[in-house]
Amino acid sequence: MLSLARVKKSNRLPVILSREEARHLLSLIRRPQARMSCVMMYSCGLRISEATRLKPADIDSQRMVVCVRHGKGDKDRTVPLPRRTLELLRAYWVEHRPANSWLFPAQGTPNPIRTKAVATCLKTALHESGIKKPATCHTFRHSYATHLLEARQSLRTIQALLGHRALKSTMVYVPLTAATMEQVHKTINNLMADL
Repeated sequence: MLSLARVKKSNRLPVILSREEARHLLSLIRRPQARMSCVMMYSCGLRISEATRLKPADIDSQRMVVCVRHGKGDKDRTVPLPRRTLELLRAYWVEHRPANSWLFPAQGTPNPIRTKAVATCLKTALHESGIKKPATCHTFRHSYATHLLEARQSLRTIQALLGHRALKSTMVYVPLTAATMEQVHKTINNLMADL
């Protein structure tokens, strides 16, 4: 009988960007399709594969939502579309009006921009930014969830927005919020005050 070794699951905490770091990093991404893909990851909590495969019809400006089609597990979901993101999308559309069915097409092809191309653009911007955190495209999604939690959105709401099947997946963000850290610091400082 074959015995299979279990792969140990990593328990590393996700990297989180502050709002200022996220804005600065986004401003340094030069390629318009890559920059807008990253804006969608940060402002809507999308995975890189979801952001790069958006179509114009997925942006519902009447209801102010983004329809995510065939997300992880082949699930569809809708997420709120911030007004500022819609403004940026409209400016992008006016300047770069994609000729094919993808919102962020790869240059000279009928395909969407490749995830690797977006990751490379982000890596270049990260190097230029001086930010020392090992940020990746998924960092924008982690930052979105953490910033929502800091703004007192419920875990269940964030779970639905991220498309997580289990609440356990969303719970990873709880210890990362500024409010949680502030409360812990306050408690520890009170405990240490009498020493």
